Amino acid sequence: MKQSTITEEFKARANDRPSAVAVRQRGSCLTYAELDHESDMLAIALRDAGVAQETPVGLQQNLSADFVISVLAVLKAGGCYVPVNPADPAARRTAVLAGVDAQIVLTDGANALHAAESGLPTLLAEDKGHAAQSPDPTPVTTESLAYIMHTSGSTGKPKPVGITHRAVVSFGRCAVWRNKAHRRVLLHSPTSFDASTYELWVPLLNGWEIVVPGDSFDTMDPEALTRVIAEFDVTGVFLTSALFAALAEVQPDCLSGAKEVWFGGEAASAFAVREVLKRCPNLVLVNGYGPTETTTFATFHRLSSERPVPERIPIGTAMPDMSTMVLDDTLSPVGEGADGELYLSGSGLARGYLGRSGITAERFVANPFGPPGSRMYRTGDRVRSGPGGLEFLGRSDDMVKIRGFRIELGEIDNALTRIPKVAQAVTVVKVEKNGYTRLVSYVTRNNAVRLDIDDVRTSVEKYLPSYMLPGRIVEVDKLPLTSNGKVDRGALAEWEVCHTDKSTTTKPWTDLEKNVAEIWEEILGCPPAGVESRFLEDGGDSLKAMLLTHRIRQRCHSTLSVRTVLEAQTLKELLACVEAGRQAATGVPVPVPDRDSTPEPSVGQQGILLFGKIAPTSVLYNVPLVLDVPQKLDAVTLQEALNDVAQRHEPLRTTHPMSPEGKFRSVINASIVPLRSDTIPASELESEIRKAVRSEFDLAHELPVRALLLHIGRRRSVLLLLVHHVACDGASIVPLFHDLGVAYRARHVGRAPGLPLPVLRYNDFTRWEKLNLAQTAGLFKEQLAFWRHSLAGLREELPLPADSPRPAWPAYGGGLVSMELPQQSHQAASALAREERCSLFVILQAALAVVLTGYGAGHDIPIGTVTARRPDAAWIDLVGFFANTLVLRVDTSGAPTFRGLVRRTRDVVLGALENQDVPFGAVVEMINPPRHIGRHPLFQVAANLHDRSWSNIEFNGDRSEISVADNGTAKFDLQFDFIVTELGRLCCKLEYSESLFNKGTARRILDSFRGVLGAAVRYPEVKIENLFLDEGV
Repeated sequence: MKQSTITEEFKARANDRPSAVAVRQRGSCLTYAELDHESDMLAIALRDAGVAQETPVGLQQNLSADFVISVLAVLKAGGCYVPVNPADPAARRTAVLAGVDAQIVLTDGANALHAAESGLPTLLAEDKGHAAQSPDPTPVTTESLAYIMHTSGSTGKPKPVGITHRAVVSFGRCAVWRNKAHRRVLLHSPTSFDASTYELWVPLLNGWEIVVPGDSFDTMDPEALTRVIAEFDVTGVFLTSALFAALAEVQPDCLSGAKEVWFGGEAASAFAVREVLKRCPNLVLVNGYGPTETTTFATFHRLSSERPVPERIPIGTAMPDMSTMVLDDTLSPVGEGADGELYLSGSGLARGYLGRSGITAERFVANPFGPPGSRMYRTGDRVRSGPGGLEFLGRSDDMVKIRGFRIELGEIDNALTRIPKVAQAVTVVKVEKNGYTRLVSYVTRNNAVRLDIDDVRTSVEKYLPSYMLPGRIVEVDKLPLTSNGKVDRGALAEWEVCHTDKSTTTKPWTDLEKNVAEIWEEILGCPPAGVESRFLEDGGDSLKAMLLTHRIRQRCHSTLSVRTVLEAQTLKELLACVEAGRQAATGVPVPVPDRDSTPEPSVGQQGILLFGKIAPTSVLYNVPLVLDVPQKLDAVTLQEALNDVAQRHEPLRTTHPMSPEGKFRSVINASIVPLRSDTIPASELESEIRKAVRSEFDLAHELPVRALLLHIGRRRSVLLLLVHHVACDGASIVPLFHDLGVAYRARHVGRAPGLPLPVLRYNDFTRWEKLNLAQTAGLFKEQLAFWRHSLAGLREELPLPADSPRPAWPAYGGGLVSMELPQQSHQAASALAREERCSLFVILQAALAVVLTGYGAGHDIPIGTVTARRPDAAWIDLVGFFANTLVLRVDTSGAPTFRGLVRRTRDVVLGALENQDVPFGAVVEMINPPRHIGRHPLFQVAANLHDRSWSNIEFNGDRSEISVADNGTAKFDLQFDFIVTELGRLCCKLEYSESLFNKGTARRILDSFRGVLGAAVRYPEVKIENLFLDEGV
């Protein structure tokens, strides 16, 4: 039977199924015919750039449909692709490409700037040609190289593993996949990780689908994984064993929608397998084993709920076309049950380590059990045969696996000793009492001056990818030696490394701090030395951040994200974030639910209601939410669903008349939401929404919500939910549409939705707020003292480059300009945020302060921002006005560098978040600044960062889009809304007061921000006075 190349096999599938979907991503898909054509066009461009047979082509791209096109194009041009992880340090990326003599880098717009750092020519994947016909086939054979992937090397240089077309086709067309469980495979692994071989070639070589979830997808978010599996009907998924175990603890049913999940990379957890199978009884799990040198998987073992799970999960039996041999030191087979070294042979073997003949000859040896000339690969893994096949026992050398990645400890040591002040370095693997593993490096110094470990860590980050970075770097005076004079690694592995030698360390002492410290110890295996302890240095990583987040949410009733844990870094910063999402220990406890208490408006609601009395015809606080659904919604069903939602969320059915004493009241009414429906042509949609958005509310007599359902054609409906701000805030949008979708689906099939009544109502929140305000000491009094000190001496008004003087009576008319910020700026800003242990918002806030200073606002820059302020987890899923406003006062004086300003801004933001509970209205009343009806008190410029990953939801079975329409008003002189879209893009919308600014000025300010941000994040050591240039830099 004739063997085929990858491109021949793909062409056969494309000819067989030209209209079948090959690649699916949110909002678009590529058929096999389209993928074939697009990759042909790019292959021609690669040929024109000099790519020929086995030319190494670097691939530095994010996961997308274009990445799949690029891989195929390289092979069609005759080359072999060399995946380069965009997240790796520049030095490593350059070394990887130079080590294989790559000739060109194929990249995308998001990575073009960094790809050019290699010094090689670059080609954008988007720059496809438009040739009318396919390229002439390049003479490649089944033994030609298809790709080169790198594994860790003990000499400090990554080892390039060359995989042939024959090996990939044998793997991708293997009979083990033909069980209908891999018809839609999730592409999410790093491109430089050999699991991507499964995710790419199993679907493409069989005519099935690749599912690309998008840049913003995070596999470590179990809810996101659940959504993606359900949305795209994913059937096959690969996870590292460590990630699989973490998901099993946090949310074991997150994989229930898949048919088969493979995991591997290190020893599997029997507990994790049992937990997942218990919650997902129809799921099949597979423990896959295989080094990169044998094309991803060489053995496998299936597990299901139909059979007991053994305590030691086997790595199983050989994949078809592969063979296993367990041999002793003389290359003789060992007996049944005896341990030996695993050798692998078969069609999946790599050509070898390119340009490394010595180590190739050492690891790829002659196979005495096969035909003449055949080879076998010496894995270095100790195994034994058992009832379920082979069992993994451990390594016979210094190579380890952490979270699925092979790591030579010597490569870490070499990277550390490249740092001038480090004399010696030895890295060991520590297994903590909780079972988690981490890398610990011990270093000695070159002179008498003690090392700055932070500087050492920063330096080594330039050479090593994130998965190889030691979790802890410990300076020692000398390394322990054995009697033979060698470094005693066993002794090092036993040394305690968690505790710091700083005598000034502050111990956790509050109940919350002790609780979080206990969770810290459970996850990281050692107690924090104090609140200065660093998450990463104590062995933290992204997986442990997920577990830490989960347990803090459970025990501390706090809203917390994995991103927050990683950005906070130290225990002190983490505690501030935990406290920001819950009731502080010194405040009034969240009240016991009280269904009989008289409803009252909160402080924030009272401010909005007072504005409504002053300007009764204003639509300033109208929140227009638009849901675009690709089906015809039924008006009667929608009416019932809206009433169901209002029944659960009382603010939506509350009116606010004024009492005879002149105080606003809250009256809860029957839940009948006004709904009007109409059929219109698509051309009238924008005008209909604009007209509806501009209608005011009479909050004393009307519910603060009304709905407009517009039918467009036969299969499209647009729902406008116009909600007054008194009844909802930004954090209310997700629960509002979630509950509406649940209710509509239920009513659509004739049943009640059964939405649960909330444990705590909105009125319980107002009672909590009122009780805290009434205290003579405690939470709010302490926070008011903070704000009194922070805002002392604040100017009445921030000087801005307005085109007109402030009017005596404002019209509140607002204009809007927007732009998508360059992806390079977004990535560089995110990288700087990681370096400075802060959020992206801090970087944007600092850049905005530079812009305002540049426009003559001075050096004392107050900027307002909104926080969700849900003091208890029971309020997280409620609709209502919980939000609070904070004033972030940034000091740009003293000619700091941008990095220095970021650090100032980070401290300001953290301080504000620690004191976010006291309502803004109480702060204004305490400060009592001079008032002007047309000027917002304390600040006139606002900035917020929004995550709009929720903008696409499932509504009655169809993917539907949520957007927030413009209501044509402006609450502030200038308001910057930074939005991270579902696709991971960073956009900025600038809402400006038309009474003060014309559109050209607003556009100029926004252009200036774009320029300042781009320059600042690329050159953070530049002084801020040199960053600002008018006209957009």
